[in-house]
Amino acid sequence: MEGNTSSYVSTFRTKSDFKESCLYWTIENWDQLTNDYTGYVTSPTFYFKGTGETFHLRIDLNDDYPTFYLEMKSDKVLEPNEQWYIVRDDDKKELIPDGDKRYKLPDHEEISDFINNDTIIICCDITYAVLSHVNLELVNDISTQDKIYKKKFCLENHGKLYQNQNLCDVTFLLDNKEQVKAHSAVLGAASPFFVATFLHDSKGSSGSYEIDLSQDPDATPKVFRGFLDCIYGLKSVFDHQSIAIEMCILADKYGVTKLQDCCESYLCDEMNEDNIAKILLFSYTYNCNILKERALKFAKLKRAVVKSSPEFNEICKNKELIYELL
Repeated sequence: MEGNTSSYVSTFRTKSDFKESCLYWTIENWDQLTNDYTGYVTSPTFYFKGTGETFHLRIDLNDDYPTFYLEMKSDKVLEPNEQWYIVRDDDKKELIPDGDKRYKLPDHEEISDFINNDTIIICCDITYAVLSHVNLELVNDISTQDKIYKKKFCLENHGKLYQNQNLCDVTFLLDNKEQVKAHSAVLGAASPFFVATFLHDSKGSSGSYEIDLSQDPDATPKVFRGFLDCIYGLKSVFDHQSIAIEMCILADKYGVTKLQDCCESYLCDEMNEDNIAKILLFSYTYNCNILKERALKFAKLKRAVVKSSPEFNEICKNKELIYELL
């Protein structure tokens, strides 16, 4: 019998951004699985909100040994590099290639050595090439070369214009009389909010749109510069970990949905006892539905931590949140 093994396999991620992801599958009742199924089996499909990828694990059981294969749908230009492992406690054994994108244990290893309570854990590290470092001569497919070139051209040149503050037609006025300049075309491509702003407003005497954010408490110079770094593709949320929540607030406020998704994905992965109260309160304040669900589950396990946090007084003011938490 072949088919989906949702009753056996659970999938979760530990980290994901635009450059790399770390995927884990926990496969329970291994003996029953191998007895009930022949041919191949697949896990449930999993979706990365932050990167837009969908994937599932495929396990081929035809041979004397199982092989593992990642079936992925992605809009990224390049295929990822994959490193596969089987994990038991602190022991992590790298799997080796076995045909086209399939991986298995080395010949001298037995999968039975990695079964713990009739359960095995499979891990796959995915790494994408950074477009600015891609050597187009090593890419054989002409259409892929063309896609890579277009993305490299846009990212590199828009980023250079922003870094050098050249040909800018938008000036943001920030706190402490700081100014940062940007490009209306790039901002408009990232958000319908900016499109509406530039269509409604007219340029000032300097020939530039002027947007005063000096009274916006969310748009501090550090956070807003990080926000623009991500819009221009110069850096990712992982490069601005300390202000991920603040950037998510700006992304929500100004309609940069892809950046908001990336921030939520990062916060889901990095949730811990030190930040759970802050993330929980944030997710309910800004209606981050996926983050809200994950944070509430974790907070229920850590009620004592949440109750002793500085944010608890604010949490108590949110009737929906305090009802669901307690």
